[in-house]
Amino acid sequence: MECDPADKLGLITIDYAPGANENAIVAILLCPGSSEYKANPQHPAAGITGSHLQTLMQKIKDRLKKDPQELKCLKADDFTYNKETAQGGIMVANVFENWYGKESPNGRMPPKQPSCEDVKRLRGRIAGTKKKLILCFGAVAAECWDMVIKCGSEMRDFFVVKCCHLGNKGLNNCINVDENGEVIVTGGHNRNKQKENVSKRLAVLANYILGCVAGAVDVPLACYLNKLKQECKCCSCKGEP
Repeated sequence: MECDPADKLGLITIDYAPGANENAIVAILLCPGSSEYKANPQHPAAGITGSHLQTLMQKIKDRLKKDPQELKCLKADDFTYNKETAQGGIMVANVFENWYGKESPNGRMPPKQPSCEDVKRLRGRIAGTKKKLILCFGAVAAECWDMVIKCGSEMRDFFVVKCCHLGNKGLNNCINVDENGEVIVTGGHNRNKQKENVSKRLAVLANYILGCVAGAVDVPLACYLNKLKQECKCCSCKGEP
C-alpha cells in the first residue's frame, strides 16, 4: 500500500507527525482538538495530551539511560519527543484527521468507531516503515489498530501496547494507584498536588509499557493495575486497556 504523501514529504500536519526517518515508535492518539488548531504551526498533540506524552516518553527515556539493557530492541533516544514541535523519535498519528471538540468548527465530537478510511489512512502511514513499537492511547486507538492488522499479516510484526487515553480524564479514570499500589489521593484545586498525581499516573504507565516490551508483563492495563492493588481476578479480566 502507498504511504501517505505527508509521510513521504516529512510534513507535519494538524493530525500527523512522521517523526525522524529512523524512528522506531508510533503513538496512536484519538483526534486533533482546539489546542492543535491554535498551535502555530499546527501539529498533533499540542495540548495537555502532548504534554503528558512528552513526560511519559521522558520517564521511559530516563529509565533506559540508567539501564540500557532493560530493553534490547529499543534505546533511550528512541523515546525522544518534543511536544512543542511534534518532532523527535516518535511518529504521532491520530485515528481521526478532522478537528473535533467543543470549540471545533463542525461542533461534533469524535466518532465512536473508526471508518474504513481512517483505518486505511493509518495503515498507509505505517506500512513499509521500520517501526518496532505501536503505542495505542485509548480504546478507539486500540480498536483502530486491531482493524489495521486485519488488513494484512505484515502489520502483525509490530509490538503493540494498549494504554489508556493520555488526557486528564483518561488518566484519572484509569489509573488510581501509584507504582507501589497506594491509592492516589485527589488533588482537588491544589495545582501542585494535581501535577504530582499526573506524574504518579504517568510513572505507572511508563512501568507498564516497559514491562510489556521487556516481556515481564503480559496482561491488559486494567489487570496490571489490579495486580498493583493486589485485587487481580484474571478470570474476570475483560482485557480492555
